[in-house]
Amino acid sequence: INLAVPGYNTRLEVDSLKLKGLKYEPDIVIVGWCHNDYGPPFFKVDEGAFRRRDVSFLYALLFERERLTDLVGGQVVQPDHKLEAPDRAHAAGGAPDAGEVTAALRELAQLRQRHGFHVLVFGPMDRRITAICQELGLSYYNTLEKVDASRYPADWALHLMHPRPEGHAVLAEHLERELDRLGWLTPRN
Repeated sequence: INLAVPGYNTRLEVDSLKLKGLKYEPDIVIVGWCHNDYGPPFFKVDEGAFRRRDVSFLYALLFERERLTDLVGGQVVQPDHKLEAPDRAHAAGGAPDAGEVTAALRELAQLRQRHGFHVLVFGPMDRRITAICQELGLSYYNTLEKVDASRYPADWALHLMHPRPEGHAVLAEHLERELDRLGWLTPRN
């Protein structure tokens, strides 16, 4: 079950798991790590951008989407994405912060213990996130270390936020091999 929402950060991903995913009693939870997960959601716009009285933001949203981006100071607004936990919007919308990532993953580790599922953090990771995973005892797969992107065409964008379909296929093969190596693909009794 894919609970991914474009633009979510780690806090919102954990909240989404709590609000939607736990009811499915998952055996494995995979956190797709991206470089932007330290920061605010991509679709959160500064409230000050909407203080203008000389334009209709509603009109621009409905009929002039390209203009809307300019009207709100170049930030992208994706109105079809909404916060699953509005009370977390402030924390999720703050400045990039490894502390918030740590708090979110600590909560995920507690959920793992309480509900008995495996967790794998998967993606191109820097030293901060690998240290957080190690501290919390979370399994991780750093694609920057494990996937040699030079073996594939550069435009497959293996280590970027939005790989091409061919890049996703390569990453899926690595993910499957890692889950198998961990023994997580064997049915549990």
